[in-house]
Amino acid sequence: MSAARKIVFNNRKGGVGKTLSSVNIAYALLYFNKKVLLLDLDSQAHSTISLGVKSEEGSDIVAFLRGDKGSSPALCRKEGRGLYLLPSSFALSNYEQEAGNNPRELLNLKKRLSSLENDFDFIIIDTAPNFGFMTLSAYLAATEIIVPMPPNFLSLKGLAETKVICDRVAVKNPGLRISKVLLTFFNKKLRHARSVIDEIKKMFGPDILLPPIRNSVRLAEAPSFGQTIFEYAPDSKVAQDYIKAAKAIAAE
Repeated sequence: MSAARKIVFNNRKGGVGKTLSSVNIAYALLYFNKKVLLLDLDSQAHSTISLGVKSEEGSDIVAFLRGDKGSSPALCRKEGRGLYLLPSSFALSNYEQEAGNNPRELLNLKKRLSSLENDFDFIIIDTAPNFGFMTLSAYLAATEIIVPMPPNFLSLKGLAETKVICDRVAVKNPGLRISKVLLTFFNKKLRHARSVIDEIKKMFGPDILLPPIRNSVRLAEAPSFGQTIFEYAPDSKVAQDYIKAAKAIAAE
């Protein structure tokens, strides 16, 4: 197995479907026989909650970052080769405050992941929307960024800001790039959506867009049951949307 593709899901703007997409893309990749690790790097632990997982002390992302013995990813879903998770908790905010006083800690995530990258096909990293210590650590550890965004003006601004940050971090992490943009809460009938798509293509070229994810009440409901869309509403159109997007990612 070659080294994993390490993909950060991030957008400077919040409320763009970042966690929904991190979780459901990670799961959808299992259908293509990929072994996937999902890292929850947000102290709100929304990815962890969305998978119905309770973080236990000694087995969460903080223990992993500290190099504690026995802190390793846990299998949380089995479909194909399996989805593994390093869960988060509020303890991550304390770690971030402590580590933020030591710039050398910024490369800690990259160092820890180097011991796992040959065990997985994909490492998906869900981050907080703000660009803090942990998000910068993720950028320094990753090989690419996927930007989820609804097709509206404010999200387009967030995309532009994300690109500026990516370009700056790429000085320290050569090769880091925005590989794809994933349109979320999508309605092709809206004229404004088409205008935003045109702007994205002007910024990045015609091949930057993944198949879009339609708006769906079921998608919003699934995390409250600790389930992915594939478990909560497997026959829904939005589940098929995520399959198409994951297929495009896997084909890269």
